[in-house]
Amino acid sequence: MKIQSLTSTVIALLLALASLSARSEMVPTPLTGDTRLVTFEYDPENTYLVLSRPKAHTHIMMPEGELLESVMAGDTASWEITPSKNLKHLFIKPKYEDIETTLTLLTTNKTFQVVIRSTGEGRKWYQQVAWEVPKGFVFDIGANIPKNNPQLENTQRLQAGEKIDTAVGIDPTKLNYAYTVTGSESFKPTQVFDDGQKVWLQMPKGLVEMPAVFAKEGRDLVLVNYLVKNDFIQIQQLVERIVLKIDSKEVVIDKGEKSFWGGRSKSWAE
Repeated sequence: MKIQSLTSTVIALLLALASLSARSEMVPTPLTGDTRLVTFEYDPENTYLVLSRPKAHTHIMMPEGELLESVMAGDTASWEITPSKNLKHLFIKPKYEDIETTLTLLTTNKTFQVVIRSTGEGRKWYQQVAWEVPKGFVFDIGANIPKNNPQLENTQRLQAGEKIDTAVGIDPTKLNYAYTVTGSESFKPTQVFDDGQKVWLQMPKGLVEMPAVFAKEGRDLVLVNYLVKNDFIQIQQLVERIVLKIDSKEVVIDKGEKSFWGGRSKSWAE
């Protein structure tokens, strides 16, 4: 009886672990029965595992209407990562078997968090990877907001001779500007604010490469979910400390407090 009970417990535990793994890692759908040609259903809350192998390229196709804006890889020494000239395709190839690293793809309107893993000869790998984007994930902030809407002007920014970009399409009376920006890199935000749910970073005009966005949790840097629209990065949650990184360069953004007079301290770069 004890053995039967123990066996039932072990089976239940294994099923629970399998369920947890399935929720954290998206499973691709093979195309036309060929397991090397797969399609993921896009979900910004999930990570995608892409299998590759040495001496072969894996072709990652961007969804229709999306162009690559930035590609961040954890291990660039052991992987060849090459975007196409039209920025609609990305080609990856590992130099060795059984290696793994992270890959963050920033496109016109979306962010893809990917883990790329190297297999070997005779083992499963993907030759082509595509995404199917549900219509519910189309992101177009400010689509119904008229340009030059005077209600979207902010008093603090007017005093500095600037306006909030109307593209964000949010109520300016609900914005919190209490953020401190530290750093002098070219990707230092010109403005930071939140509406109690999400954080917006207004990036410098003409920025060629967008930084990766992390939350500082203790000693760890954790990738956060975010979207890129024009010159804005929209973080999908409130974060006490934000770290922007390009290679070894970084900018740190700390959430501040209310000022002595009851208002919010300014958040744009000094």
